[in-house]
Amino acid sequence: FEMYWTDAREQPHFAAVDPGSVMLFGKCKDAATGAWVSCCLRIRHMQRCVLCAIREGSSEADAFRDVSALCRDRGIAERRFKGVDRWYAFEDEDTVRDKSRWGKLRYDAKHPPLFDPPQVGQSLPSTTHVRQFYGVNRSLIELLMIKRKFKGPSFVDAKDAALVPAHERLSHCEVEMVVDGPKLVTPRQTTAASPAPTLKAVSIQLHA
Repeated sequence: FEMYWTDAREQPHFAAVDPGSVMLFGKCKDAATGAWVSCCLRIRHMQRCVLCAIREGSSEADAFRDVSALCRDRGIAERRFKGVDRWYAFEDEDTVRDKSRWGKLRYDAKHPPLFDPPQVGQSLPSTTHVRQFYGVNRSLIELLMIKRKFKGPSFVDAKDAALVPAHERLSHCEVEMVVDGPKLVTPRQTTAASPAPTLKAVSIQLHA
C-alpha cells in the first residue's frame, strides 16, 4: 500500500480501539479510477522507549530489577530491557556526558507512561538503582518519525497493509488501512517517480 502522508495523530492508551497506535492521514490513488482520495493508515503495536540512567555503583541487573518492579506495579507484563551505550548532551549536569551504559526499556504503547508528566520545577521519580528516566512521556508520533526516519510529508510504503471494513473505520477517510507494526512502514527517499498529489487548504477564523 502506498500513500502520501500529510498529518498524524495518536490513539491514547485509554482508547477503546487500537490504544497506543498512530494514525497517518493523507492521500492514496484509487485502484479503479487512478484518482487521489483521502486515506488513513493505522499503525498498531507502537512501542514506548524509556532510557534509564543507572546509578554509579549499580549494575544493569540491579536496574532491571527496579524497572521490572515498576512495570509489574503498572500491569505491564510484556517488556524488554537491555543495556545500551549512550551519550548524553542535554541540560542535566549530573548526567555523564561521555559514553556510558544505560538501560533501555521497551513496552507496548497500549499501556500508559511509567509516570505522569512532572509539574514545573519537579523531576520524574527515581529508584534505588536508576537515577533518572528519560523519554517517559515521549510522543508516539515523535518516536515513529525518528525511528523510521520520516522527513516531513512524503510517500510511504506500507507492507502487508489490510483494508479496514467501513463499519470498523475510525476516520472519515475514503480508504482506511491498518498494519501490525511500525517496521512495516517505510518512507520513500525520493518522489521523482511519483509526483505528490494536489492538496487543498482551508483556513477557519474563530471569533470569541
